[in-house]
Amino acid sequence: MLRHLVLSAAAVLAASAVGPAMAADPPGAPWQSPLLQDHPLVGTFVEASTGVTLSAEEALSRAADARYLILGERHDNPDHHDLQAWATEQVVERSRRPAIVYEMFEADEQDEIDAFLAGAPADAAGLGEAVNWAESGWPAWEHYRPMADTAVAHGLPILAGNLARDTIRDIARQGLDSLPDDQVNRLGLLEADEPAILAGMTRDVDEGHCNLMPEDAIAPMVTVQRARDARMAATMAQGLEADGTDQAILITGNGHARTDRGVPLRLRQMDVAPEDILVIAPMEVREGMTTVADYAEAWGGESFNAPFDILYFTPRLDMVDHCEELRARMEKKKAE
Repeated sequence: MLRHLVLSAAAVLAASAVGPAMAADPPGAPWQSPLLQDHPLVGTFVEASTGVTLSAEEALSRAADARYLILGERHDNPDHHDLQAWATEQVVERSRRPAIVYEMFEADEQDEIDAFLAGAPADAAGLGEAVNWAESGWPAWEHYRPMADTAVAHGLPILAGNLARDTIRDIARQGLDSLPDDQVNRLGLLEADEPAILAGMTRDVDEGHCNLMPEDAIAPMVTVQRARDARMAATMAQGLEADGTDQAILITGNGHARTDRGVPLRLRQMDVAPEDILVIAPMEVREGMTTVADYAEAWGGESFNAPFDILYFTPRLDMVDHCEELRARMEKKKAE
């Protein structure tokens, strides 16, 4: 599986306590991403289904009302992590007690996470080291620390949302037969997805790997994607069962946050009511794309319907075509 490229380090968002009557300003200028900062959509929340602009307070009110709050990201964009940190702190300031679930933590790291939290740390600075984050392939821990800092400060659970790497490898090689029957049932994977969903996931996997994967490798990776999304959904539900929690927040990439075939779909298959789920997706602006409908089309939606609930537009981190870079490296390797 191709790793996401790691291009920058993020600064920790300084959280300020505010009352529920007025939202603190969301993160914004000075932006850390340098490109298209003057784009007309930058810094705005927009309802994906209608294209209507929302105030920060309206977006936060919906976030605080959700039992399952999914905060997306482009993994290496520091402005997206600032938004996640701000939203997490703000819903806690509105008297919610969420479990914080990370896509980036794997199931077999939960013991290390629990041991770290049992030590009553002052903050989450040492959590990255506790799970050997530097070797994980994810962007710097400082991107992801602020949400964990909020959890530590308020005594909230931190949960590993992803499958263990060995489990992912086994699913890629052997399919769902590699999992115990009770786990397949618990993850809601007994029934096949509808053809349209599988077709969309197939496109996602192929395009996400720059159309360079062997054709016979795509279907196994779709199965892995289904299992990963189902595991994250199940972990969110687990977080809501913890003592003293009343919400689950998932930190994940925008691809997993899609309402049509990502974690929200798996939650609905677990009989979670759609109105209990909210997805806020930070979205990098693009040149010449100044309407929400443009972004819906880019994500395969219709009309205003990008497959998220609320979009938050940020500048771009870069204009690099990572697939072109990958093709060039592969061609160079072949020539050597």
